[in-house]
Parts: sequence; C-alpha cells; structure tokens
Amino acid sequence: MSFSSDSKNELVIQNIKSKCCRRSLLSGLLIAADIVDGKLSATYESGEIATVTAICVRELFAKECEIARKVMCGRERFVLTCESKPLINLVKDYGREGEELLKPVPLKCGFCEQNFLKGIFLAIGTVNDPQKSFHAEFSLSDALRAEKLDAMLADMGVPARRIVRGKKIGLYYKKESDIEELFAKIGANNIAFEIINSKIERDIRNNENRATNFVATNISRSVNATGKQIAAIQKLKAHERFEFLPDDLKMTAELRLANDDISLAELAALHVPPISKSGLNHRLEKLVAEAEKIK
Repeated sequence: MSFSSDSKNELVIQNIKSKCCRRSLLSGLLIAADIVDGKLSATYESGEIATVTAICVRELFAKECEIARKVMCGRERFVLTCESKPLINLVKDYGREGEELLKPVPLKCGFCEQNFLKGIFLAIGTVNDPQKSFHAEFSLSDALRAEKLDAMLADMGVPARRIVRGKKIGLYYKKESDIEELFAKIGANNIAFEIINSKIERDIRNNENRATNFVATNISRSVNATGKQIAAIQKLKAHERFEFLPDDLKMTAELRLANDDISLAELAALHVPPISKSGLNHRLEKLVAEAEKIK
C-alpha cells in the first residue's frame, strides 16, 4: 500500500453523521463521474471508496449501485454504476459552462465544504510519502471541471499549480506548507502532522549534514595545509637552505616533521617554551614562503 492509499483508507472510514455533510462528500466523490448509456459511472482506485460512495447513494437517494472490479492499464480499479436522475443531473452541472463547481452542492453547515473537498481527494487525489518528497495532486480529464476546481481551490486559500499530462490535467502542490494547509482544510490532520514531522526531520538531517560537511572540510583543509608545510620543509633541506634558518623556525620545522598528524594547538604546545596558535601559524607560513623562494 502506498502512503496515498493509506491516507485515503484513513479518511474513508471516518463516520459522517450530518446528512448535508454526507451529501457534500458524495458530491465530491462524483467529481470525475461520467454518464454512460444513461447511467452514472464513476471509477475508483479502491473498493472501499466505491463502497462508501454506494452507501451514500443508498442513504441519500434510496438507489442501489453496482460495483464491478476491473483491470485498467494493469491496475485494479472499481467501477460504480447507478441509475439516478438527481446524480446524473449533478454530474451534468459539473460539466456546464458558467457554473461554479460548488453551485450544484448545497453547503448547509461549516463542515460541508470540508467534506466536499475530502470526497474530491478520495476520488481523484494523490499525495506522496513526505519522507520521500512533497507532492499532492488532483487529476481530471475534463478541462472544464479542472478549471472550476482550480478556481474553487484558489477561493479556499490553497491555489494549485497546473500541469497537462496527455489527456489529464493535474492541479498540484509542491511546497510542504501548501500541502499541509490543503490537508488541514480536508480535515486529514494525521496527514498534515506527517508532513510537519517530515519537514522537521528533514531540517534536522540537513543541519547534521551541514555540520558534518563543515568538519570534513576543515579536516581536508588541515591535511592539505600540513602536506604543504612538510613539502616546504623537505624542499628547504634538499636545497641546503634549512641550516640558514633562524632557530625558532628550525624548531617548528623539526616538530612538524616529527608530528604530521596532530593539530596546530597540540603542535604549538610541544614548543619549548610553548607558543600560541597564531605564532605557530606565522612560523609555518614563513617556512612555506622561504621554500617558495627556491627556483
């Protein structure tokens, strides 16, 4: 099961007591329904969603639906069909020019819009596992319905981006804050919390990676600097320039050659008397500069 399917299963079992909210849910579930041979026809990705749709039709319109399992493009799908003039008229209204998507649906209480949007997600929505990527989308093949849904989402304060994939129009979200807001409006709080937690975990991992990269970079710089210093000292010795150096530089050079794997602070402490890190850096820079004078 995918994260999207699990999310839908969580929503589909929620009990909706109010009749107006059940009607709003059903209206959303039928967002992609068609009229085929005078019957209402709607296709769903799970039998649970198709069953909930059939139950809503039975309770609200006293009509029975048929559900048939089919394989479409290699995927299991459930096709619901029903003879119901009110539902057929509702679907026709969705495809009518100049009408708002919500207009055929009587929103009688403060939760009707939430349940309408929930039905739309169950029917045509997907959401990625936030542990992998942030992406939520509604997909429709009817351009006019997609246009109406796009306007409705914008009015609700969760405007979507649009993409065309063949015959399908996708209304999608990529920002975690937008997806979080969308599912908060749907009433899918667990999904919203998953997104929040994933964002927190990702931020923690990114901070840890930045800290690790910072340490690794500093180690690399230190190793490169040490190699350059040792090469400079060896060059001075090979060209018999070492003996002409001041005693303090010769002491630092010998200590560096004998201790090529310790930190600057440790190397500075080995001097007699001990010197500061800045003083040690100054000496090492002078040794490198003297070596660079040799052509």
